[in-house]
Amino acid sequence: MKSVNENFVEIIFGSWFIDEMQRRGEQNQLPSPSSNKKEANLFGILKNSIGKELSSITMPVEFNEPLSFLQRISEYMEYSFLLKIASQCDDPLQRLQYLSAFAVSALASNWERLCKPFNPLLGETFELCRIESYFFVCIRDVPIIRSDLCAYVRYYNFTSFAMALNELQDWMKMLPKTDSRLRPDIRMLEQGDTEGAATEKNRLEEKQRDARKQRKKKKETWKPMWFYQSKVPHIKNEIWLFNHKYWTRDFSESPDIF
Repeated sequence: MKSVNENFVEIIFGSWFIDEMQRRGEQNQLPSPSSNKKEANLFGILKNSIGKELSSITMPVEFNEPLSFLQRISEYMEYSFLLKIASQCDDPLQRLQYLSAFAVSALASNWERLCKPFNPLLGETFELCRIESYFFVCIRDVPIIRSDLCAYVRYYNFTSFAMALNELQDWMKMLPKTDSRLRPDIRMLEQGDTEGAATEKNRLEEKQRDARKQRKKKKETWKPMWFYQSKVPHIKNEIWLFNHKYWTRDFSESPDIF
């Protein structure tokens, strides 16, 4: 039986498009299937959480999928090619149809996705580039856009779009050391090393807490590298704006968050 995504692709482009996507060389399966959630003992989690602050509780890695929330957000733009088609429509009704299809397409990636993505660390970034699509960067919890199409693959119930988000390619050597693809806990979970992923996840969370304590002790505040606060028309309070310095490719002062 074909998946919802496969049927969607065939209706729009035909079966040849799925075959073409599979020949493109992008990662179309993960090194390891999803972990067994039965290994995580709910009673043990509750027992170990008694008396702790909510922010200090570490959830078992078995409940995670090998993606950061920054990568997960990008899946909302999986069918962004519909926006390009809509922009070329002369008929307002047809344009609205494509826009409506795009608006609901984000739900496709949620089909039977029961695992949660890893929470992004402060300062974490995610950049995704495709020659035939868009070129965007996602920082902490700011969306990244990629335009592409995919077939459905059952690893964590990922689509092939999601499957490629954690892939490392040659051009990515220019990425900052804060990119989500370089997170050791996510990488280990993707490789099927649940124990190693849990250890690294705990280490990174403790490292982030320690860094926050040190800033508080020194009475320092976190200073974003890629954003600044400013007022804009029609909004009373200041908001965060992208400063575009990321595209200079000078990552020499990127924080050591991993």
